[in-house]
Amino acid sequence: MVCSFCFCDTMKHMEKETKESIISRPEFQEFIKTWKIDPKDFAMIEKLASFPQELTILELHNLFNSSRERSVQQLEQLIESAKDKEEKDLYEAALPFVKKYNWGAAQSLTRLLEGEY
Repeated sequence: MVCSFCFCDTMKHMEKETKESIISRPEFQEFIKTWKIDPKDFAMIEKLASFPQELTILELHNLFNSSRERSVQQLEQLIESAKDKEEKDLYEAALPFVKKYNWGAAQSLTRLLEGEY
């Protein structure tokens, strides 16, 4: 079997293809409806969901609640001071979502992603 993503025969990509999209889950459908998330932005949600839940909890759990309207500025500062690449990548993935939707939507999304254990 060959993956349609890159035409390789590695299990890594084939497993990714068969994995159910997080967007199709009922709790994410409700989130999308409530916050009026544009289907063009589903990739942002999928990207954020690709990070380990432990990292999401550690780095984003309190960020949006404590920073609220300053979340964009806080994320920009965290990108500059990130301890490692994965942390920086998480902040960079969260930034466009917060800019487009707001801190409340980002906080709600974070709570959903935290529940994915």
